[in-house]
Amino acid sequence: MGAVLELEAKPVRSETMHEIRELHIARLALNKARTACRNRLEGARNKVVLGQLRARLRQMDSQLEQIDTEPARLIAEDPALARRQEILRSIPGIGAVTATAMIVEMPELGTMEAKEAASLAGLAPIARESGKWKGKRFISGGRKPRRALHAGARGHAFQPRPQGETYRAPRSWKTRKGRHRRTCAQTR
Repeated sequence: MGAVLELEAKPVRSETMHEIRELHIARLALNKARTACRNRLEGARNKVVLGQLRARLRQMDSQLEQIDTEPARLIAEDPALARRQEILRSIPGIGAVTATAMIVEMPELGTMEAKEAASLAGLAPIARESGKWKGKRFISGGRKPRRALHAGARGHAFQPRPQGETYRAPRSWKTRKGRHRRTCAQTR
């Protein structure tokens, strides 16, 4: 069937990619646990519980530091991955964590068109239309780097402006959807 359709064979993920993916998933889980611990810390009153939660937070922070250094080392050892990360990091708003997420979640990146990549990341608007009926377009689906990309875009979009520079936001930015469009437009 593959020969008839002339499908291209996809390369198997290397052992390094499997290790980086495992570290990335562990980082996501640790971040989620750290957020839950911080939330519990805000509501805790008992001294024993407060002490345990603070100790757990310190432990999670040190574990996050360990997990953050390992993917960087593994990527630096592989010239192809290092080049991909270098290209991703040259984009404003994309840091080491977001670049690692993109490399792990979208290994096809660099071999496809821009619209295909946007759709794969879950950032392309999906039309909801049938016959004459035209519904709203929503961004949905895709893979997991969508959250990391939005975090990078927000971080880049809201950087402080130079002193003396004044800027008035357009009226369309007052709505939630307008702010979202602006954030996405500023990352292009």
